[in-house]
Amino acid sequence: MIAFSRKSLWAVSLMLLATSIAGAAQPVVFVTLAQGNHSGITTFAQLVVRSPDEWAALWRRHAAGTKIPPGLPAVDFSRNMVIAVFFGEGPAGRRTAISAIVERDGELVVFLQMVGPPGPESDDLPQITPFHIVQLARSPMPVIFIPAKIPDLYQPSR
Repeated sequence: MIAFSRKSLWAVSLMLLATSIAGAAQPVVFVTLAQGNHSGITTFAQLVVRSPDEWAALWRRHAAGTKIPPGLPAVDFSRNMVIAVFFGEGPAGRRTAISAIVERDGELVVFLQMVGPPGPESDDLPQITPFHIVQLARSPMPVIFIPAKIPDLYQPSR
């Protein structure tokens, strides 16, 4: 039997998905501004921010409900924009992220990674509100989001 790590399985899955969907897509470089499991935004949201006012309003909503509100990260909106994904409230143990952004056919395609245990999710686990906020070069292109739910293949020995 051949053993694969979760990272290698994820990389191969994403590569196959990106190849089949993106065709001749060009990768887009992005930088994480904030990522974690506790946000004041508790519902699923996929947002594109192209102005300082939108950014300040989004950050206020995100920082609300945190014990120590983090300061607003600086973004030069004359050259950059922000993509933010809030994954909503869910059970602890889930891992979520923006895994890749590509330019394809005049669009920016944002791939979302959602890794969690297979099967029904338990209601007795603590609840988290995961999020990922990134900065990338400013673009007038429309943005589309493609989520991928990847089951957690690791099952501890019983």
